[in-house]
Amino acid sequence: MKRLQFENRTAQKVYNSYIRRIEQTIKSLSKSDRKEIVMELNSHIYAALKTANRPNDDLGTIVSVTDKLGNPEVILSPMVEERSIHRAIKTFNPLRIAQVLLLNIKNGIIYSVYIVSYTAITLCMISLIFKILFPDTIGFLVNPENGDWHIGRASNPAYQEVLGHWFVPSGIAVLAILYLVLTLAMRLRNKLT
Repeated sequence: MKRLQFENRTAQKVYNSYIRRIEQTIKSLSKSDRKEIVMELNSHIYAALKTANRPNDDLGTIVSVTDKLGNPEVILSPMVEERSIHRAIKTFNPLRIAQVLLLNIKNGIIYSVYIVSYTAITLCMISLIFKILFPDTIGFLVNPENGDWHIGRASNPAYQEVLGHWFVPSGIAVLAILYLVLTLAMRLRNKLT
């Protein structure tokens, strides 16, 4: 993107500062998204400058245009959130999903539910790793006396491991399905809003 040039140095500083604020606000987006957004806002500034009633007042015009466009941190925040969510759920990347969830927790209860669900999946994955490291003490445990069950460490001798060596493959299958369902639910919610 070619930056606009002004004869008035102060107008140039105002313009450069505004573009830097835009770039700072959208830095978490992909390169193509950043380029598209900066070009779009730059074209609005250019068009407004060409139709301005003050052809010889660069400073007044750029200040007026940037004021009308608004604070980049405010006007771009929803767009950054939306594109970040879209990219995360499109790629199924768990790190991006976690990052987006933490950034968007302020959007309401649904993200809290997603965070709790993804945290539970992560903790279950850790238990699968521990099953591999400690096969005799970790697993799907059932107390035959009262039907009580839990996943984890056998701290009570009354509990018996039910799945044995099938704990890890069945756990991976269940967690993969849960992860897929949660991520698809986020994708559906994103399309509906």
